[in-house]
Amino acid sequence: MGPGSGFGRGWGAGPKGEFHPDDPSTPSKARSPLSPGRIISSIQFRTLPSKGEVLSAYAEAYRESRTEAAEARQQQEVPPAYRLHVRDYFEAIRPDAKK
Repeated sequence: MGPGSGFGRGWGAGPKGEFHPDDPSTPSKARSPLSPGRIISSIQFRTLPSKGEVLSAYAEAYRESRTEAAEARQQQEVPPAYRLHVRDYFEAIRPDAKK
């Protein structure tokens, strides 16, 4: 195998290829005019919720979770050694807790 017999593009100083516009392997743009057609894809982006919406959703989730945890503690589903930790956790993540 000598120079010019490989399949790669190479980087030597050999002869450059010629441009042939009718060659199907030559990259080109479509010659047809653009016209409206049917939509084949659509992407919709949701915007970020407002701070009030986020806080409201968090407060609701917090209340539901806190209620379930309190019921679990009362029904002895939480081991005694963890009960204070569960209570402290919910106190720490309370929506209106001062940081």
